Amino acid sequence: MVVDKFPEEERTFETRVKFIKELFSNKFKNYQIMAHCIEHKLDRSYESYIKDIHKCSWQLENKDPIDVLKRIDR
Repeated sequence: MVVDKFPEEERTFETRVKFIKELFSNKFKNYQIMAHCIEHKLDRSYESYIKDIHKCSWQLENKDPIDVLKRIDR
């Protein structure tokens, strides 16, 4: 695979800065960034919720069902 490279004799600090800026600027629209942030937060919240459910079920595993029901009614 042949890659067209920028000629070394034409490379300057300015061309390198422009290249780096082009790589990182305006790759995603603001709404896409916000959607990914919300999705990430929801995933983390869901994972935390599932972890709590497993912890609670583990704690209730060997308990007397009648005692558990009585505590729930309080």
